[in-house]
Amino acid sequence: MITRRVSGLLIGILVAVAGCAAPARSEKMVAEVATPAPATLRERVAVTDVTSSKNSEVESDKLRQAVEMSLRNAGYLNTNPAAATLLLAVALISLERGDIGVATTSRLRYSLTSGASGAPLFNEVVVDECSKYAFFASERLQISTECSVRNNIEAFLQKMLLLQVDQ
Repeated sequence: MITRRVSGLLIGILVAVAGCAAPARSEKMVAEVATPAPATLRERVAVTDVTSSKNSEVESDKLRQAVEMSLRNAGYLNTNPAAATLLLAVALISLERGDIGVATTSRLRYSLTSGASGAPLFNEVVVDECSKYAFFASERLQISTECSVRNNIEAFLQKMLLLQVDQ
């Protein structure tokens, strides 16, 4: 009888510790902006397409919200998408985890084009990583995923600072 209780308790603990990851939360993926957009890029960007893989913990709408909030906070986002002169498409290519799920590496493609000519201005895959630990596996996966995507968006914003765009 005691053996069954102990076995049941151990199984319950293992399920809790090794649980599935919850979907990433958009507010936790918003980049911390250190440097605002340069004058040549201020309020010129609209987000067009945002995609993620079907089995990803990062849903497309949550990723879109995080990218848009990050661009808004940095001063890049045009509140009227029809008036934006630069169009941004974002695609989550992959999320990769280390053996125990502490480190997560995100690969996102950012494609920025001219709204007038359609000419590509930036088209790169940005790779970034984050290691966060939490006791419960599901929480650990969620936190490290959110952190990796946030770091990835921050890295993209740093690259945007170097972009040369005509006014």
